[in-house]
Amino acid sequence: MTTPLTHPQTSREELADGGPGTFGSGLTMDRDGRRACVRITGQVSAITHRHLDEWLDWLITTGARQVTVALPAADQIGTRLVQVLGIARARLRDSDAELVVTAAGSPMRTELWGHWQAN
Repeated sequence: MTTPLTHPQTSREELADGGPGTFGSGLTMDRDGRRACVRITGQVSAITHRHLDEWLDWLITTGARQVTVALPAADQIGTRLVQVLGIARARLRDSDAELVVTAAGSPMRTELWGHWQAN
């Protein structure tokens, strides 16, 4: 059984300078048994990080064994996203499960993950 979930995010967020900014992003998830794929669409934001963290937590808690996070582009990676992915990766490893991170246009996902961890 496949369970598709979608979490669109079109919202207003306060920017560092106090001005409002509008962004559009979202998360979609497909789950088939113990495998799941979470796709980030649009601009990665603080809200995206929070929802991704919640979804990864839910997947891990409910027994997912292989979780793929698909990023829209490698340049979307930032410190907070690395933290969210690193925590999920550690929790999955503790359960002999795995986290796979991909980015559109990036052929070497393992090397990218190592690069992101180092930065």
